[in-house]
Formats: sequence, structure tokens, C-alpha cells
Amino acid sequence: MNKVLIVDDEPYVLEGLRLMIDWAKYGFELCGEAADGEEAYEIMRRIEPDLVITDIDMPYMNGLSLIRRTLAESNYRPKFVILSAHADFVYVQTAIRYKVNNYIQKPIITEEVEEVLYKLSQEIAEERKQQCKDVENRKMTLVSTISKWIRGENIDEITPHVSEWLGLKKPTSFRILLVELEMDEHAPVRVISKSVMEQIGEQLSTTIMSWCSCSLFNEPEGRIGILLVDGPTIRRTLESHLSKFATWVRSSYQLDISFYISGQGYGISELHELYKQALHARVFRISMSKAGVFFFVPQIKSTLFSDTLNKHIEILIDLVKRGFIGELTGQISLIFVEFSKMRVDYQDILNYIMMIRSQLIDTMLQWNDGVDIPVGVSSIHVEGPVHITELRRYLVDMCIATVSKLQELKKEKFGSDPLYELIEYVKENYNQKLKLQDLADQFNMNPVYLGQYFKKNKGMTFNVYIHHLRIEEAKKLLRRTDLKIEYIAKKVGYSDTEYFVEKFKGLTDCIPSIYKKNNS
Repeated sequence: MNKVLIVDDEPYVLEGLRLMIDWAKYGFELCGEAADGEEAYEIMRRIEPDLVITDIDMPYMNGLSLIRRTLAESNYRPKFVILSAHADFVYVQTAIRYKVNNYIQKPIITEEVEEVLYKLSQEIAEERKQQCKDVENRKMTLVSTISKWIRGENIDEITPHVSEWLGLKKPTSFRILLVELEMDEHAPVRVISKSVMEQIGEQLSTTIMSWCSCSLFNEPEGRIGILLVDGPTIRRTLESHLSKFATWVRSSYQLDISFYISGQGYGISELHELYKQALHARVFRISMSKAGVFFFVPQIKSTLFSDTLNKHIEILIDLVKRGFIGELTGQISLIFVEFSKMRVDYQDILNYIMMIRSQLIDTMLQWNDGVDIPVGVSSIHVEGPVHITELRRYLVDMCIATVSKLQELKKEKFGSDPLYELIEYVKENYNQKLKLQDLADQFNMNPVYLGQYFKKNKGMTFNVYIHHLRIEEAKKLLRRTDLKIEYIAKKVGYSDTEYFVEKFKGLTDCIPSIYKKNNS
């Protein structure tokens, strides 16, 4: 309903307007009455009526003075209708100058007032419709402009009114806030609908506006981006606000929500860098067991060739080869904790996963050159932003799929071989001190028969077979890593580097350093 205030110093006029007119029929309701301009002005400031019907001749402040003061002192613009007992030309001229919407002459005729109300209700409805369009256009312009600034584009071109809409002043501080919705890591994967993302984004924007200026900007599907303008400088305050919102999301949508927040910057030229900081803050989610508020922490990035990380990856590959499915999740968690410690960015994590994938595929190809690589391992499909927890789950699934395929390949190749388990044990422990007699005892076999088996089926003695396994692994390490030759020698089972070099040259006709140079 549109609110109406009637102003007249004659009580019978107020009563007549109140009783004679069916206000609701035309979408109006009476919300106040006043006997003079001063009283009316105070009521207007308090209730902001959509329509003011006022007499001209009143004590203290007349109708025209009321209109003039409203236009001069307020941005608020109601519709005005003048009541007058006489059609004075000067009054009419003044009313026109003040853009009064209508002029009703006393005595009041019901049909005339109703005609005016009908006309004004149509005007108000049309204006509000246009206002909605203007707000939507303004929102689209704002989102588009900020999205370009975030990408480092058009920072010297400020679209008219954008500064005003954002409340920009000098100096203005900014932060970038990225938001991602999460589900329980163990729950079935569900796609969060676009409508839910939009609802939460709009509600978050409205909530933030209660404590600082902000604007949404375009982000890939699955993520919400918000520019904070002159927000809280104390991190604890910002975290408190967002944590309360997270509680509401959890209650309303049964979803967890994580916030990634950049450092503070000044000027739109810094927005691109702030955006990268917010993206980098997502890495801190890796080592946390639950969603939360994560701030960018400036720190010198560690080398990507961490011995600890490489060791964790080697153990993971070894677990896959051995088929120890139960230990995969724990080992992968250690890898992701190391990612967090190293402060690697999102793309580095993807690169590491692709490297692990390559090693898993290579492991399968060693068993069968024409093997059909499982779909979960053959390619990585990452479209748009993916949660860190999803990357971790993807790596777990990829390793499990590889274990399953390896078991299938081994069964095909050695299912009928009574020494299948023994050969597998030798392949997995070639870098240990293995003796034929010890293996025979462990697998309840005759050592003579075992020696003959290797000679017949492998075309070499047991000891030579061990050297072949070690040198093949050394060749891989020389091709793929920058490890020193001394370290590689110990890794594949040789405590004496010179002896390792001798064996390497005997089986490859080349010393390790030359092999690395020719195959790097």
C-alpha cells in the first residue's frame, strides 16, 4: 500500500477526506494527519509517505513552504497534491514550479479526488518499476566494472557513478572475499545449484552491507566473489561477522561455507593482486579438518622440490604398488599437510597430482603396455574452482582405482604361477638385503628349486635379477629427479657408490652421470 499524509488546518476537511474516500481501492492507506506545515514536515521525516495532500493556506508554515522545504532539505521526493479554496494564479504558478502533481479545488468532490488517486497510483507503480530496472542495471554495471578491475583491466576507466555507488573516497581500503560452499567430505557428491549459490551470495552481500560497503563480482561457477570497501581493519571482527553468517548457512541449507580473504590494499590498481591473495588463502584450507575463515598470510614460498614431500609421494606410490588401500587416505593427508606448510598455490597442487598420476600410469604400463587405463586415472577433469577437499578425494580415488587395476593385471599375468607372491615380494623389496635361502625359508620352498626357477623363467640368476631391478629403478630416478648419484645408489640398495656405478655401467654400458645427461 502507498502511504498518504493529509495536511489541513480545518478539522472537517481532514474528517471528510478520511471518510469520503475509499483509499484502499486505489492502493493507498492513510498513515497520518497534520494541521500545519511544521507538524507535517516532522511526520514526513518519520514515516516518509508516498503522497502528501496539503492545503495551501495554513498557519506557521503553508503548503507551498512545506513543499519548498522538503525539496531543499531532503532527497526524499513524495507526490504532492495541493488543496485550495481558490485558484490564485500566483499559487498555481508556484505549484507548477515545484512540480506539484495535482491541484484540487475546494469544496472537495469525491470523484475528483478518486480520479487523482487512480492517476497517481499508476505513476507510482511505473516509477517503482523503472527504479527496479535502474537498480538492476546499476548492479550489472557495478559487477561488470569490478570484475574487470579484479582481472587488472580498465583500472584507469571509472564508469560514471561507480565511485558514488561504492562510496569510494580517498584513501579507500579494499579486501577481496572469496566464498565456497562445502559438503561433508564423506557425503555423496552433490552439485550445489546455481540458485542456491545466488541466494547465499545475495544474502551475504546484504549482511555485509550492514557493516561495510561491498559489491559482488563475477566468479567461475561454484564460487562467490565480493569486494569489501573500507571494511573492518581488525581480523577478529571480520572473522566474527563471517562466522555468524556461516552458522546461518549451516542451519538454513545444511552446507558448510569457507571464506578466503585477501590482505588490505588501497586503490583499484591493487585489486588484481588482492584477488590473487584471496585465491592463495584457499591453500590454508588443506590442513584444516573443517570449513572456516582463512586469511592470506604473506610468506616467502618454499621450494617446490621438498625432500619431505617427495618422500611422502614415494611412500604413496609404494603403498599403491603393494595394494595397501587402507593406508592410502592417511598418506595422502600427509601430502596435503606438506602442501600447506610449503604455501604452494592451487596450480602447484594440480601439477603435483598430475605428476603422481603419471607415476601411477607408468606403474600399470610396466605390467602391460596395452593396458586400458581406468577412467578415474586416465585424465584429470577440473573445470572451474574445485575445493581442496575434492582434490584430496580425487587423489584417493585415483590411487584406489590404480590398486584395483594392478591387482587385475597381476592376476592375469601370474594367476597360475605358484611363485607369484614371491616375485611380487622381491619387486617390492629389491632395495633390501635379500638372500635366496631366506626367501626359500620365508615362502616354504626348496632353495635349489627356487634358484632353478629364476634361471629358467627370468633367464638369469637370482642375484643378477636383483641388480636388474635396482638399476631399472635408478634409471627412472636419474631421468625424473635431480637427486645426487650417492643418494640414488642408497635408495636402490647400494651402500657403496662406486659399486653402484660399476653395476650400472655393466648393465647399461654407460655411467650414471652420462646416462642422466643424455636422458634429462
